[in-house]
Amino acid sequence: MASSKDFQRLVVDDKSRSSLRFMPKNRSLFPVQTTILRFLLNVLFFGFVMKQQAIPGASEEEATQQAAAVESASSEQDLLGNQAVLEAMDAQSKAPGDSVKKAEENQNASGPTEDPDHDQQPVLGPDTPGILVDAMKEHEEAEKEAHEEAQEPPDLAKRASSIRYGMSGAVLGSKDSYDVKAEAGAEASKSDSISDGTFVTVTDVSGTHVQIEYRKGNSMTTGWINAALFSPQPRLAKDDDNKQLPEDVSYELAEGDQSPGEAIQGTDVEQGGLADCFFIASMNAIANANPEFLRDAINYDSSSGLYTVRFYERGGYNFQTGAWDYTEHTEVVDGYLPQKADGKNAYAEAKNASEWGAIYEKAYAQWKGGYDVLDKGGSSAKAMQELTGVQSVPKNVGALKTDEVIPFFENAEAQGTAVICGSQESMESEILTPLEGGPVANTEAPTPTAEEGQAAVEASAETETEQTVEAPSQAAEEEVEAPRHPGPYKGTVTLGHDYQRIKPGTVTVTDKNGNVGTARDSGTRGDKESSLGGGDVKDGKIVYKPKQMELMYNDGKGPDQASDLEVKLRYQGLIYPTKKVFAWHAYVFQGVQDGKIKLYNPWGSWHPDPLTAEEFQTYYSNLSTNQVPQTKETEATE
Repeated sequence: MASSKDFQRLVVDDKSRSSLRFMPKNRSLFPVQTTILRFLLNVLFFGFVMKQQAIPGASEEEATQQAAAVESASSEQDLLGNQAVLEAMDAQSKAPGDSVKKAEENQNASGPTEDPDHDQQPVLGPDTPGILVDAMKEHEEAEKEAHEEAQEPPDLAKRASSIRYGMSGAVLGSKDSYDVKAEAGAEASKSDSISDGTFVTVTDVSGTHVQIEYRKGNSMTTGWINAALFSPQPRLAKDDDNKQLPEDVSYELAEGDQSPGEAIQGTDVEQGGLADCFFIASMNAIANANPEFLRDAINYDSSSGLYTVRFYERGGYNFQTGAWDYTEHTEVVDGYLPQKADGKNAYAEAKNASEWGAIYEKAYAQWKGGYDVLDKGGSSAKAMQELTGVQSVPKNVGALKTDEVIPFFENAEAQGTAVICGSQESMESEILTPLEGGPVANTEAPTPTAEEGQAAVEASAETETEQTVEAPSQAAEEEVEAPRHPGPYKGTVTLGHDYQRIKPGTVTVTDKNGNVGTARDSGTRGDKESSLGGGDVKDGKIVYKPKQMELMYNDGKGPDQASDLEVKLRYQGLIYPTKKVFAWHAYVFQGVQDGKIKLYNPWGSWHPDPLTAEEFQTYYSNLSTNQVPQTKETEATE
């Protein structure tokens, strides 16, 4: 691992302006700036000296000619090199990515030059001009500042041999915060400060500095930092409230050796804020089957603070064995873990042991592309394969007969097989009638005025004196259909438990009498709200978390009454409150207890009560089994 103690200089790779490589100590931190400054200082110094100190015995004209000759001779070699540099700087504004490469090509064309660090420098003394002294001191202070800043990173943070555009990581050093510059370079003005551990993404690279994008409040901002402070880290998950932002957490060091101890258990690791139950459950299931196998998978190097974590990658299909071949794959990570403001892990947490589960999760996230990738969910069967190098066997719960369920689990327990059970993705609701609205019947007669009352009495008297009764007209016999009321119809859906939520894209609203067509929601996973639409719908909306709905039909359309509108949907969350079973979740099989199936929730809480075979088949949809390889230690024990 390259550290700031071994290297002091980062330069742009000639293959890409977005990659860096380390260079030895004996090279200047600012080659372009130093060369230009040296050239200007040489001109000023020799011109000043030769004009102030005339050569004895020479005329004024001879002294001037000799000064010009000395100046030309001393700067000729610098001019050859500086010309390429100046051209490169001019080209950088037009094509930044080719600046260094062009400078090198021009230098090669003009011939070799001396190492800039070995060029003779003007010596500061009583005869040195004041302007020259100030310029030299300012330059030395800038180089000293850059050198000190480069020494900030601690040895225990992982460092990159090259830094490229788009890399994710964190600002890690030995201070609480660092300056963010408006431009690249140690002499650039400060634009902001950034806390140690802040998650960043590289957006540009220039010399010894990198431009980063980072979260500040509820928005993203950019600035430049010393490249030596950058440490590559897995990308964080997205903020639940704003998917354009990373989560507001920082990378903090879990000090000491966090590799697995002697007593690994299948309850050591708890799932945190990621939707990666498939991976956490896989680790716990393998720990149940063979804890020694996991203990051998993580190796800690105390000298560097880095962990080497073992996985297995699927290769080609082996026709002789009838299974896929797996090859060992390793990831190297440091002990910096995403933490919340309260100091707790943002993702995987340790329950009874070291943070080995969080280190394992971090290495898996690094392999797969980031924590945000794991947050999308995944396959327990695949995760177990990648942890053990052994093909998993998936099974559909519906394919088992009820009397085969318990024997299946008893056999798995006897063989030491790792088993993960996946619950139903969602459950269907009963018919619901939450909507209200439409026409309101007027059941109270208005109170007549005195004049209206007198008129009614007189009309009644006249009617009584008339003996002729008119036959009812044909129009009166025909019942006139009242126009239907378009709404709006509003309501709140009530499910069986507060922890149950509507699955977007599954809501339908149907009129049981068929007066209006069916309305459906347009939501997808992760939506907070969506529209309700249909052929007869003018406008409609559903907000999923409060479970509120509203419908407005086209003019002249609508149900006879609001209670005719029937709502059906699928719900997720706590799908079986009686036994504490959550939808679309991975559970670890722990054993058979009194003829019932005992499962472990990777959350570390809300463990289901033991389930009968019938209950298991109702609320679970799939199984994944993996025959974890036996280690030599395990075989000796047996």
